[in-house]
Amino acid sequence: MLISSSGDVYGYGDNSCGQLGMSGLERAEELLLVPFFERKASAIACGRDHSLVLTKDGQLWSFGSNKYGQLGLGNDEDQWTPIQISSVYGVTQVSCGYYHTMCVCEDGRLFSWGWNKYGQLGHGDTKNRNIPTPVLALDESKIINISAGGKHSLVLVELGLGVLYSFGDGKYGQLGYESKNQTNNTPTKINFFEQKVIQDFKCGGLISVVLVKKEEITYTHPMKSYLSFIFNREITNLDYFKKLPGELHRNIIKYLPSIELRRFGSTCKY
Repeated sequence: MLISSSGDVYGYGDNSCGQLGMSGLERAEELLLVPFFERKASAIACGRDHSLVLTKDGQLWSFGSNKYGQLGLGNDEDQWTPIQISSVYGVTQVSCGYYHTMCVCEDGRLFSWGWNKYGQLGHGDTKNRNIPTPVLALDESKIINISAGGKHSLVLVELGLGVLYSFGDGKYGQLGYESKNQTNNTPTKINFFEQKVIQDFKCGGLISVVLVKKEEITYTHPMKSYLSFIFNREITNLDYFKKLPGELHRNIIKYLPSIELRRFGSTCKY
């Protein structure tokens, strides 16, 4: 899925669940305009086989697979064309994991829905949700930024220098806790980033990457071969956050997760 500089939405590739929003299930071999948006788009988020479009006026639209309620429409029926999620408005951010979705509204509140087997929705349980549901553990906090990984989530809260929370699947250390293989269904602070100014972060399927002030990039990832390939050097397995080696440009924080995310979709602007 792509957004043009004028705010038009395009899609191509696999469409077996209607995730391109083209009203059918035919695979698109070339870039095609999604014809259902009168309003201009400001952001797109893609899961493994579902898509979300955020319009410039704060509306959220969803389409594709809805097996786990990840479209936020109150049911589990797939949608081949974009449908507005009427239960949230004034949306400013959206992010998709494999089968779950998160968004932030103008008042800074966090909502999540979809697949919740590992607690990646942050509601203190493992029950799926099919409508946007406020994350009560952070309901009194103003959310600055979010990123949904395959089966985990990261959220930055406005408090002091900024507090980073993680929740969901931590089998490979992607939650950044000091204890290994920890899975958590409630947002929990990552102590590693106390007294650090977080500038950006991204989640991939099994990776979390955080950019802090002075261009220090930290990450977690279970497969050393993956990172060794990226940096052309031997890197040991990690179960917690550690500073990346070498001088790296800020854009690496978007590049690294995109390799992992390309298995189920990613977004860009041109």
